[in-house]
Amino acid sequence: MDNVRVVRGPDWKSGNQDGGEGLVGTVVEVKAGGATVVVQWDNGNRHEYSCGSGGNFELRVFDNAPAGIKHRNVMCDSSLVPRVTRLVRFVSAAFHIRHTMEV
Repeated sequence: MDNVRVVRGPDWKSGNQDGGEGLVGTVVEVKAGGATVVVQWDNGNRHEYSCGSGGNFELRVFDNAPAGIKHRNVMCDSSLVPRVTRLVRFVSAAFHIRHTMEV
């Protein structure tokens, strides 16, 4: 989950630590259990945020990747499976919350 770009999520309660709504940061560390992450914001601030702890999601994945891209002949390294699984849970929860709020 390191190096994932993020923005404020639906449960944001950290004031202006990110430099303002819509600004982007990078996950630089996942704490034990994956319930909290450390984000380095583009404004230079660095803070820890809830990533599903107690049902709170202070962050949302900033997805700027093009849709429909396929990488042929790319295999997953099994040592990354636990980290990828946490990322998928985080992205799925953020996606669900975002789309539930937009409907």
